[in-house]
Amino acid sequence: DRPNPCGRPVNQSWTGPNGDISIFHSLIAFQVTFFILSIVAATLPIPSGIFMPVFVLGGAFGRMTGELLRLWNPNVSADFIRVIHPGAYAVVGAGAFCGAVTHTVSVAVIVFELTGQLVLLIPVMIAVLVANAVSSYLQPSIYDSIIKIKRLPYLPDIAQSSSMYHSLSAEQFMTTPVAYVSKDFTYGEVQELILEISHVRAFPMVENRRRFFLSDFFLFKIDRNFETNCSLTFYQAHRS
Repeated sequence: DRPNPCGRPVNQSWTGPNGDISIFHSLIAFQVTFFILSIVAATLPIPSGIFMPVFVLGGAFGRMTGELLRLWNPNVSADFIRVIHPGAYAVVGAGAFCGAVTHTVSVAVIVFELTGQLVLLIPVMIAVLVANAVSSYLQPSIYDSIIKIKRLPYLPDIAQSSSMYHSLSAEQFMTTPVAYVSKDFTYGEVQELILEISHVRAFPMVENRRRFFLSDFFLFKIDRNFETNCSLTFYQAHRS
């Protein structure tokens, strides 16, 4: 049997000082605990990530699969070298689970960069593609789900069967006429425009009244006592 590259301290953290604790008990306890704590951390009103928790969970599931396969097939070997490596299953499981949750294929590249094991290129790519395809068919990604749960504004996907929507242009459903500000507008014209369209706080700025080339983007903030003070503050935003 080949020497374990993890080292004795790492093995003892999972199987105990004397190796009397089953690796399966440790993995099951780790998966359940880490899954619950990941949910708590992701739902707290603090900045936290989703990528690494699902990556670690996928690695734990993959390790469990590898350990089970080695337990059921202890004599599988080639040239006296054991060919079932639970660590390889952990890497593949981490990439597949993370790709399924996030609906991304770039996870495979991240796995290669983290491990430096190009020998796992084909297994990781196949696992990530299959997991991504199955998950995309069943449900949206974790990020899309969070957007829908929090009811954040977003542009929904257009179904491939709805071909009529792919040919629509912006002018067909936009509100017209478009309110704009020209560089040659007077103070009175700007005041009249803002009072007339009070619900709009941002206007595109064009070169002049004849050339509608976008020059800048301005935000206008009206003082509460605008009618008496006639105070208007201009805030220039980032150039488009």
